[in-house]
Amino acid sequence: MGAVRAPGLYVVSAGTDLGELIALAGGPAAGVLTSEVERTVTIRLFRTTAGGTRSAVYERTAEAFARDGDGYPQIYDGDTVEVVVFERRLRTYRDTLT
Repeated sequence: MGAVRAPGLYVVSAGTDLGELIALAGGPAAGVLTSEVERTVTIRLFRTTAGGTRSAVYERTAEAFARDGDGYPQIYDGDTVEVVVFERRLRTYRDTLT
């Protein structure tokens, strides 16, 4: 769920890791990055424990996620993946003059 190109429910086979799942969903849906925008993309994996509590078991920025390589966590039944894109507009000289 969240800011991926193809959000939805994905049924994947045993052995699928988080990197493969993000690729199936089309990757983060982020527009063109300009010098006037600062962007952070965060990927979170939530898992429900035996007690019924849902908690984040993995959270990385997209940059750290790309560096993890073979360190992607395995996906289990009932897991939820969330991709969040946060953009902050930076002040420019145009903002100051107006």
